[in-house]
Amino acid sequence: MREKLCTCVFCDGGCALRAADEDGQLRVRPADPGFPALCSKAHLIDEYRLHPDRITHPLRRVGERGSGRWERVSWEVALGEIAVKLRQVIDTWGPEALAVSEMPLNHGFGGITRRLMNGLGSPNYITALQLCMGNTAQVHRAVYGGFTLANWDVADCVVYFGQDRSPEKWPAEHLRLRAALGRGAKLVVVDPRETDTARLADFHLRIRYGTDAALALAWIHVIIAEGLFDERFVEERCEGFAALVDRVRPWTPERAADVCGVDAALIRETARVYASARAAVIPWGATADMQVNSTALLQAQCILRAICGFVGVSETLPALAHGGVTNSELAAFELISPGQRAKQLGADAHPLLTFAASARYAGVRERLGVPYEPDLMAMSCAADAASVFRAMRTGDPYPVRAFISAANNTVMSYANQQGIVEALLAQELVVVFEHWMTPTAQLADYVLPGDMWAERDVLGKPFDVAPVLTASSALRVPAGECRSWYFVVSELARRLGAGALFPWKDERELYDWRLAPLGLTFAELEERGSCPNGTLPARGGFATPTGKVELASSVLRDLGFDPLPNYAEPRNLGAEAAEAAVPAGESAAAAGGRAADDAFADEAAAGQRAGRLYPYVIFAGLREAANYNTNLRQMPGLRVREPEPCVLVNPADVAREGLAAGAWCAVETAYGCVELMVRPDEAQPAGTLRVPHGWWKPECAPGLAGGLSAANLHGDGLLFPDDAWNVDAAQGLPNLRGGIRARILPLG
Repeated sequence: MREKLCTCVFCDGGCALRAADEDGQLRVRPADPGFPALCSKAHLIDEYRLHPDRITHPLRRVGERGSGRWERVSWEVALGEIAVKLRQVIDTWGPEALAVSEMPLNHGFGGITRRLMNGLGSPNYITALQLCMGNTAQVHRAVYGGFTLANWDVADCVVYFGQDRSPEKWPAEHLRLRAALGRGAKLVVVDPRETDTARLADFHLRIRYGTDAALALAWIHVIIAEGLFDERFVEERCEGFAALVDRVRPWTPERAADVCGVDAALIRETARVYASARAAVIPWGATADMQVNSTALLQAQCILRAICGFVGVSETLPALAHGGVTNSELAAFELISPGQRAKQLGADAHPLLTFAASARYAGVRERLGVPYEPDLMAMSCAADAASVFRAMRTGDPYPVRAFISAANNTVMSYANQQGIVEALLAQELVVVFEHWMTPTAQLADYVLPGDMWAERDVLGKPFDVAPVLTASSALRVPAGECRSWYFVVSELARRLGAGALFPWKDERELYDWRLAPLGLTFAELEERGSCPNGTLPARGGFATPTGKVELASSVLRDLGFDPLPNYAEPRNLGAEAAEAAVPAGESAAAAGGRAADDAFADEAAAGQRAGRLYPYVIFAGLREAANYNTNLRQMPGLRVREPEPCVLVNPADVAREGLAAGAWCAVETAYGCVELMVRPDEAQPAGTLRVPHGWWKPECAPGLAGGLSAANLHGDGLLFPDDAWNVDAAQGLPNLRGGIRARILPLG
């Protein structure tokens, strides 16, 4: 096999590699030898694709849902039966009764799922990107019309909110950070923990979990009060500065110090360091995507970039892609009618990621002459996940009766895992496109075997955030009967009478169609590796409704929200209600959540009661280098590095609770309880717990009787509610990082 270029998606780092077959062994190396960004996972391609537990032929459920009993069927039978049942649901309940949860990064076909759903008339598309970068893109869009990307080549100051990069976690960015530091760049890390990245920092602000927005507001206060902002950029390119001045006036470093638990002098100093840089960057990090103050924090970060004049200098703002057919154009949003758009679940309460918000940019599209709705990071025009699951469970405001999970372990990808399981059990049809018998697949009616990234050709990028097109070539043929997601979608469309939406016989023909406006074929792009796409500049300014950087967002205001960022202390009413309601001898988890939305006359006193019952603040989302989200725990070489799910606990708290290193414990909130292994960690702040994300055990018994392979024993989604009081109102995403309280108990 000749050497081929490919993009690794064993995680979301997207490292470029070259691979060739040498005597039957697939050898991989970095695409650029001078930029060795490739972690150990990339060398496991054949081990992964040929794993004995991989699903390699279609399966149909036998017996009750969740029983763990399956039979092998052909693709023809599986797709035929799925199409018949989908048609029955649509004819009975309407197309809005179909919901899909997708992780587009995992299969590389941005746009085709939305194309089918838009053609059928279903607005209820969701993705876990609501909690990870996709929501960031929508806040960026509200401030300056697009998604900014850090320009590492010029960065002389880097501000990280919670990120920890290493050769095993986003190795490309780790190399870029190291290069910037080697040039003398300053590093400011905002993180309660002393991570490896924090140890490299010039300044480390160990703030209290969940208080990032208060810190950012204080930085803006200092920058404005001391005249450190770019007056010309603000005057000529920004809107809403006077209102911003009024908003941040009370947010002095002293006030933020009280909220965040760091020194006011350090807040002032780091604000000056950032504003005085020539080319500062605030790279994206998921910490900002999972807080009740997420919109405020992301908006404040955008404001910092703008008022200091870094947008277009060190913070690249790509123009809207145009030329080759974009993912957004492929999605064909014009196919779905206004009436069906209006049925989108969650758009009334949490509209920022929905069709309701996208409609606010109609004037922008007219001004730019863009014939499509830009789907930034696959999270424009999307439904609210919690609202979808609620409708699946209850039929309110209308029934959702069919659910498809595409390359997404849905059960473990959102908060309220218990509620998601209940939602799937209530469906008439559940279809899962997967590699493994995940906890979600265990609740399906049909499991369809998907190809993996090294077995398919992909036209990238999967998201319309950069004006570049890339080719990733298949390195192996698909194992067994595994097929691509394009095959599944196009075949279902044909059987549902929507085959005209997919006239291309396969994905390569689709890619040729998408590249034709550039005078390229996919084969030619494979030889090049990448090519620039055309772009449409934001004529007359930025791609916002006003054409300026909106420091006070007109989109948020028109949707009924505060147009400026602010900070609100996370509430914990669920724990307070549970503490009041727990009878003697009953676990808090058993009683918790009954009155989660009740109001208390004296919240301060209620908070004190909750603090006694739940003395620890819990933080979800510990990302382990040996896996990715809920995947890769099947791989022996990786599993040996993280054999069990562990909770990080300060050694003083380990001693206080009578725990032992390596012993099993129960971590409990008012909403659920999980079992984890104790790992004492000096870096973990006293009084806090950090739990890992997405743990299940493929070796454990499947089905409901087996706890979905231990997902119902270890999954962090069990600990956090998706009730309205615990979500960022504009976006609907749940608070997983600060505010929710927990307790930890020894087992045995």
